[in-house]
Amino acid sequence: MRKCVFLSALVLASNTFSQPANDEPCGAVEMVIGNTCVTISGSDVNDTATVGVPAPGCGDYQGHDVWFRLVAPLTGTADITMTEASFNDGAMALYSADSCSGELTLIECDDDGGSGLLPRIFRNDLVAGHLYFIRAYGYGTTTGSFAICVVGPTTLPEGDCVYQLELFDSGGNGWEGASVSLSVNGGASINYSCDASYATYLIGLDLGDVLTINYTAGLSDSQNTYDLRFGIGGAVAFSDGPAPAQGLVYTLENSCSPILIGPVDCAYRLPICADTTFAQLIGNPGSFVDLDPTNQGCLGSGERGGTWIELDFATSGALGFTIDPNSVTDFDFALWGPFSDIICPVPGAPVRCSFAAVSGTTGLAPSVSDQFEGAAGDGYVDTLHVQEGERYVLFIDNFSLNGTGFSLSFQLTNGATLACSAAPIADLSASSNEVPVNEPVNFTDLSTGSPFAWLWLFPGANVNVSLEQDPNDIAYSLPGCYDVTLTSFNASGDDTESRSCEITVLLNTGIDDQNEQGPRVSVSNGLLMIDASGFRGRWNWTLTDASGREAMAGSAYAEQTTQRLADLPNGVYALSMFDNAVLRSIRLLIAK
Repeated sequence: MRKCVFLSALVLASNTFSQPANDEPCGAVEMVIGNTCVTISGSDVNDTATVGVPAPGCGDYQGHDVWFRLVAPLTGTADITMTEASFNDGAMALYSADSCSGELTLIECDDDGGSGLLPRIFRNDLVAGHLYFIRAYGYGTTTGSFAICVVGPTTLPEGDCVYQLELFDSGGNGWEGASVSLSVNGGASINYSCDASYATYLIGLDLGDVLTINYTAGLSDSQNTYDLRFGIGGAVAFSDGPAPAQGLVYTLENSCSPILIGPVDCAYRLPICADTTFAQLIGNPGSFVDLDPTNQGCLGSGERGGTWIELDFATSGALGFTIDPNSVTDFDFALWGPFSDIICPVPGAPVRCSFAAVSGTTGLAPSVSDQFEGAAGDGYVDTLHVQEGERYVLFIDNFSLNGTGFSLSFQLTNGATLACSAAPIADLSASSNEVPVNEPVNFTDLSTGSPFAWLWLFPGANVNVSLEQDPNDIAYSLPGCYDVTLTSFNASGDDTESRSCEITVLLNTGIDDQNEQGPRVSVSNGLLMIDASGFRGRWNWTLTDASGREAMAGSAYAEQTTQRLADLPNGVYALSMFDNAVLRSIRLLIAK
């Protein structure tokens, strides 16, 4: 017995006098964010539990940890990895705080998200300039040395749109001579490579820019993978690897419409009133930050990638449901409500929540009594009593980020039924359908069915995409005719109204001031009809296709002329009319 006491005393003395310098948050080691992984050495040998900070909830935390700190960059993006360790199983937790001595708010805890059994935390929703703390430790009682790094783009490039280039090396030893080369509009190529396990860069492109990607092989191509994303952490535009193809592999013409609209965002949630199967998921958190520590509840990793769903109840009773993945993988979920009017992001904590680390089915079941569960849960929490007219929001999170689909089936008891209603009917109007160059147009939503979200597309305008109900000050810098598309969303679905040549933009020449009517052009029954009222003497016209090649041409003395389009292919054309000077140049859609 005395030997045990003596050994305990030695361990206590070792813990007291040989603690790591970063054993507490106020001794946290500063981490510098860059495009590539620059590792910092750490050790949790002889560390102690942090006083006043609750257990993080993953990695079988047993009361030992060390701390690191970082300041979020302008981009709000940080990829934190434990790259290697003397132990083979570690964990990390990320916290937000105003200072090292203030309250630390848990944002995410990860056990095995990185290489092997080591952790990785990726966030693209950090607040620029804010202070964050990283708690690192070995799984359970394991201790040892490790390396940690944080990677992320620090500044936003110039351009109408931002793309993110990510480079991965499964071996962790860098690309060893391999590189990805990007060129914009045929200009000089810029080479990007990876020095360790991960690197990321931001690329700025203007509207209409053409981006090309080339890959040059290295010594370990089988370990190399890369992708190009719309925006930071957005949908993948292109991906290749392991062993990526060499040479020119991809060309992208920037349309500058990177906003991803769909049930990956709360505002565009899916209305469900029956059992539903989802074949495949979009593996990213969408275009908007819907979850943060104030409303994510038990979802310790926040919003990773999943589906937002709305449930409206026609009658009262008990709600149960089962989420069944299409393959063996880890799904989590949270349920918010009841609401009379749903606000996104959802306010407050969920009423039911499961963050269980188990793979397989999960949901609400009457056989359990807990309402919330962390990583150690069994995948099921208690059913919920609902009332007629109540509305709820359900988020089903694909924690594994593998894009697998799932089936959602309902177990409704005690009289509960879900309400189904009609989707909206999209409709719109413009303040003017014919305007001079750069004159603004205001658009009005006329959709029926009480939509709560809108997606407008204005190709060729100063604003390509708008989420406003009634967008104003939409202008066009070039003459032609322009299409307008509106998609309206409500609790029961969505509807799209597309208008070809909704807006005609006239060329400002001064001649129109003397002739308010001006020329008029129409296409009907395979005939091109030009009414050039006000022209005097002979005038000429040309019709060019989208590539700029002349398709037809002619001249006339009369104010009106009709031309048969014959075998002219359907498509978009430019019609120019001349009377000593160009009077008008417009864009025509020919669809015979």
